Amino acid sequence: MATVLFGRLGKALSPLILNLLKGVMAIAFIGLTLLLRADLAPELPFGAVGWLALSGAIGIGLGDTAYFTAVNQLGARRALLLESLAPPLAALLAWVGLQEAAGAIAGAAFF
Repeated sequence: MATVLFGRLGKALSPLILNLLKGVMAIAFIGLTLLLRADLAPELPFGAVGWLALSGAIGIGLGDTAYFTAVNQLGARRALLLESLAPPLAALLAWVGLQEAAGAIAGAAFF
């Protein structure tokens, strides 16, 4: 449902603006959650928080903007169809590149 909603919103907003609005809303909800928990300063190493923020900025900032662009260009149904190929492709790459073998239960999950 989220992809369909983002596809509809993507007709009025650019992917970058859509991602920015989604990020602002997420930060607001995280801030509200921290306020309600009265846990404003969790005990985390500053360096770890910095790496996490950088990872989020790159992964969510670039990745979701590219995803919203794909949804705009392909449509929600085609984008979701391609997105459903991610787990089997990850397993295939792990098998080829890392010589990891999926067990029977994991293999059955692809079908």
